[in-house]
Amino acid sequence: GKDKNFIAMARLFHGTLSVGQKIFILLQGGASVEIEVQELYLLMGRDVEAVQKVYCGNVFGIGKIGHIIGKFGTISSDPKCPMFGAMKGEIN
Repeated sequence: GKDKNFIAMARLFHGTLSVGQKIFILLQGGASVEIEVQELYLLMGRDVEAVQKVYCGNVFGIGKIGHIIGKFGTISSDPKCPMFGAMKGEIN
């Protein structure tokens, strides 16, 4: 079958994020994993567009991290950043 590439949806709250940049994925329990960003995407309805950089305030996609992140996670340039919790709420 055809391989599928998991693209995680994220929002950038501060600064910029670029392909090639080293970041930390913060895991529950306080551990972190350092990775290099390999794929970034602008999310445009049903379509995605590969980009080299995303800016503060954007909702974007980040590829090749599905093996690390499950349902949610926190991505930061600082491994000591407090982890965001799971978002709670209802959609009616």
